[in-house]
Amino acid sequence: MLMIILLFLLGENRTTVPFSPTLPHLQEKTQQREECEPEEGLSYRGTLSVTVSGDQCLPWASEKARQLSYKKDFLEEVPLVENYCRNPDHDEDGVWCYVDHPNMTYNYCNLNYCE
Repeated sequence: MLMIILLFLLGENRTTVPFSPTLPHLQEKTQQREECEPEEGLSYRGTLSVTVSGDQCLPWASEKARQLSYKKDFLEEVPLVENYCRNPDHDEDGVWCYVDHPNMTYNYCNLNYCE
């Protein structure tokens, strides 16, 4: 019996379990990379409001956005809320928004799309 106790105390009777640290911030980043928007973001309802070039999106209800949207065929099921990036015309390049920029009227937003 003494021999068993000594072996146990010396670590001879241990089970090895691999250590796998779970860091919350790394886990969140991995989940974010894995999540993707289907159909070029057609059903995207998030709050992203900055373009790939860093420009702030204009509110969809602003005078400039309304003028630029005049006679556009936007899908009714895509809510144009606040200044959030959307894909109201089923653009094959994804979600976008109007911007107040001297060289462009709109720009795309950075989302991870499903292939």
